[in-house]
Amino acid sequence: MKLALSSLILLFSIANALELDSPTSGWYPGDTVTVGWTSQSGDPASFSLTLVSADSNGEAFALAADVPTDEGSVSITVPDVAAGQYVLNAANVTNVNEIYAESAQFSVS
Repeated sequence: MKLALSSLILLFSIANALELDSPTSGWYPGDTVTVGWTSQSGDPASFSLTLVSADSNGEAFALAADVPTDEGSVSITVPDVAAGQYVLNAANVTNVNEIYAESAQFSVS
């Protein structure tokens, strides 16, 4: 049973190979930034992009909804958020708790 469950998890991971590019420098509220990603066949056709506080509160901010996966990037305006560490999440359009990909942590000043 453990082997079957492990195989299923591995198969799901391979099927969803969406990877968000991590910002290489800090972001500033009000700036326009481009978020990029790589995808493979079998990835969802679209996703929602959120900015999530890596601090203990985990507050999330919607950046873009129904982003076409095959476009490879989207430009967004950084929302007015508290300075701190954040991650980007690519999530299911109808269920933001289903995360397809997460970036590394980066700072918003």
